[in-house]
Amino acid sequence: MMQPPEHPLPDPDPGRYAGYPDYPGVAGYGTPGYGYPAPARAGRPGTVIAAAVLAFVVAALLIITAFVLFAFLSDSVVQVPVESDPGGSGSGGVDAEGVVAVIVNLATAGLLIAGGVVTLIRGRSGRPLLTAGASVCCAAGAYWVARSHQAAVLPWMLLFVAPTVLALVLVWKRRVSVWLSGPR
Repeated sequence: MMQPPEHPLPDPDPGRYAGYPDYPGVAGYGTPGYGYPAPARAGRPGTVIAAAVLAFVVAALLIITAFVLFAFLSDSVVQVPVESDPGGSGSGGVDAEGVVAVIVNLATAGLLIAGGVVTLIRGRSGRPLLTAGASVCCAAGAYWVARSHQAAVLPWMLLFVAPTVLALVLVWKRRVSVWLSGPR
């Protein structure tokens, strides 16, 4: 059996790659380390990001709805028929209800945006803000379903309420609680 020949000159620095000379002005890097790299620091959980994005999407829908509703309320051409107006003032009840709906939509959007942002920056008050906004959004959805008595409202209610409920479920997960209670 043949043995490989011995290298004629022993390597003075076994830490470098054997057989390759150093270039002038460049220090040797040494041999590469063995094993796996250290694990990366645990970052923001994906559920936090998903909850915040859902809150932002619903808030954007609420703001768009508020502006469209405000445009219809300020347009004198649009007349909304009222089935029962206790005040007897024509469409005054619908106008007042529309103004309240605009205010509620904008306030809910503000709560959802604030809750999403504060949760993303690891603030402890983010979840209560997001929960308050989601509660108002769910209550408004239930109000519109109860008020309209029409099945045509259900898809719109689901468009606003389903992502909000999903954001609530995601933001109250245990992993999010652990992340929020960790060091800042």
